[in-house]
Amino acid sequence: MINLSSLTTMVVKLDDEAVIKTVERALNLGTSPMEIVFAINEGLEKVGHLYENGDYSISDLMMAGVIFEEVLNLPKMEFKTNLTRPLFQDTILLGTIEGDIHDIGKTIFHSLAVSVGFGVIDLGVDVSPEVFLSESKRHKPTIVAISAILTNTVDSVQQLTSLLKNDPETKAIFIILGGSMVNLDIATITGVDAYAKSAKEGVSECIRLKRTLAKLRKDVDKIGKV
Repeated sequence: MINLSSLTTMVVKLDDEAVIKTVERALNLGTSPMEIVFAINEGLEKVGHLYENGDYSISDLMMAGVIFEEVLNLPKMEFKTNLTRPLFQDTILLGTIEGDIHDIGKTIFHSLAVSVGFGVIDLGVDVSPEVFLSESKRHKPTIVAISAILTNTVDSVQQLTSLLKNDPETKAIFIILGGSMVNLDIATITGVDAYAKSAKEGVSECIRLKRTLAKLRKDVDKIGKV
């Protein structure tokens, strides 16, 4: 088997040729695409920290994104699922908040969420609170998932949360915030219902929120039958 920690190191070094060769070899040896994504994600998070500390430039950050896209496009990198339609009836509305154009973490989250059975609508990057609100009214998701890497986007996230929670059509929607800069303090300030620092944690939180909603619906049904 391939030592996936070496793959993480190659991503941090932005060695695209070495990454592709290692991924192809790992796939041929039976490593699952999900394991590869987790290893690459760890490298991407380290690249993000290097960028935030000023050690890497924006072009380095973009290069890391290109490497990830190249890996996802490899023939054997499909996420295997027997689902012909989403497993869950509830939809996740996903997007990177206004003022931020990073989409690496969002892309990983999207892939993982679909692989476990969620339906996902991806709005892209640099999405304004107003667009999030209008699309939430249009698609009626159970969860709005906000991706944010830059700390200067906190005000926009706070504005979006306020819009969603104060509108009668969207106030029941769960809101999750994801990104390397996210912590309990930021989650509290912005008023979101859940937060996650990684894509994997984000999907786990969405499953938890989905189960919470299912319980609420069940309780409401019981009350209605009394």
